[in-house]
Amino acid sequence: MKFNIYLFAITMELSLSCVSFGVPLYARSLGATDALIGVIGSGFGLSYIFSALISHRITGRRNPRNILGLLALLYAIISGVYVLVEKPAAFFFIRFVEGFTLGLFWPLADSIPSWFAERKPGYMRNYNAGWSTAVVVAPLLSGYLSMFYGLRSVFLLGLAFAFTEAVVVFLTMPVHLAVHETERPK
Repeated sequence: MKFNIYLFAITMELSLSCVSFGVPLYARSLGATDALIGVIGSGFGLSYIFSALISHRITGRRNPRNILGLLALLYAIISGVYVLVEKPAAFFFIRFVEGFTLGLFWPLADSIPSWFAERKPGYMRNYNAGWSTAVVVAPLLSGYLSMFYGLRSVFLLGLAFAFTEAVVVFLTMPVHLAVHETERPK
């Protein structure tokens, strides 16, 4: 199977966008106040910023394929945990872990098109088209899905997309990616 950068980008962004769409609405349906919804959102932002700052140290010297695949699987689990939780205050902790996971995932994922750029022109364009499409489609898909099947279905869709992302990574991404900035001379 050939690695498809468009599929790589669209599946993870669809997962993130579906879950991000569902969290405040689901929290509200469980009785969360506006203030609590704000606190839940801040858990994501705080941990995302922190983990993005240290992501290079954690992911930089390991195989990017394995790291991205494991982080996608972790995100699938996080997406499923929302369905199991009945207290909106617990969403802060779930959102915190979610933000930390994505803060590790996206810096590494965003660097992949540049690794292929010299050998395969158009990778950056396809990568950008993938996540841009997902950002537009996910709210529509999530909205209709939640209207017909309830808000929990949005998280299950996010779980399915994140799991698909892990499969795409493990089955199609080259094991040894191009030499990049993690291999510095001493």
